Amino acid sequence: KIFPGEIVVCRHTHKPKVRIIKRVSEAFYDGSCYVLSDNASEGTDSRSFGVLDRGLILGRVTSRLI
Repeated sequence: KIFPGEIVVCRHTHKPKVRIIKRVSEAFYDGSCYVLSDNASEGTDSRSFGVLDRGLILGRVTSRLI
């Protein structure tokens, strides 16, 4: 189950070969979610492509390398 605030790796809705990393803003009962960019001035997110289908979510980001 995906929760708001989590960061996920997913496929772009219009470019299936492109993987994107987004923060979940809202999660719905069917597993779909609304995702937003941490950097709103760059890239695309649910404000441009709408709700992200559960099938496009590849996994959660669990750590960050510096």
